[in-house]
Amino acid sequence: LSLHDALPIYIKFKDLWQWSGNISRAPFVMWAALLFALKYNLDRLLLRSIFDRQWSVFSYFEQPLPGIQNFSPAQSPGEFIALLLASLPFLWAGVMLCIKRLRSAQLPLWLAVLFVAPIAKWFLFVALALVPERIQDLNKPSPGASWLPKTVFGSATLAVGASVMLALAAIVLSTAVLRDYGWGLFVGVPFS
Repeated sequence: LSLHDALPIYIKFKDLWQWSGNISRAPFVMWAALLFALKYNLDRLLLRSIFDRQWSVFSYFEQPLPGIQNFSPAQSPGEFIALLLASLPFLWAGVMLCIKRLRSAQLPLWLAVLFVAPIAKWFLFVALALVPERIQDLNKPSPGASWLPKTVFGSATLAVGASVMLALAAIVLSTAVLRDYGWGLFVGVPFS
């Protein structure tokens, strides 16, 4: 068995960037760990060499902004933009991995939105690493599908309505409850 023959079992690097496809648990965990290690080391290198800041693995779990005390876009716009730009490929790859894994486990694809939520992201990864693959019976109708719109206009209306409701809830949570005008409000809400 050659390496090329074994690769279809796992997801290839070029497939990380595409919406289509499924991924099973082992390759999901492998890619998630590899991408996390790359992202951590990129953040560490960027913050230490360019901005003279320290970074550790535990920095991702600290609040209000992971690992960066007294740091806001208004105080350090250059650092903030550099970190945001460095995170974009990892954001895309992480969302694609989650969508592929959710599809494989036959879970709702909207759960991929949790990838941008600071604490929920870790629970999502653990859940996706544990949930087994499911095989869909094409002859059996999916449960709960009867309430979904059957037309393009109905689907678009539902999508816009759900997005607006989630955005409003996130805005109220950010501004009124958490009183935080940072990543969640200006990056998380538009992404979601």
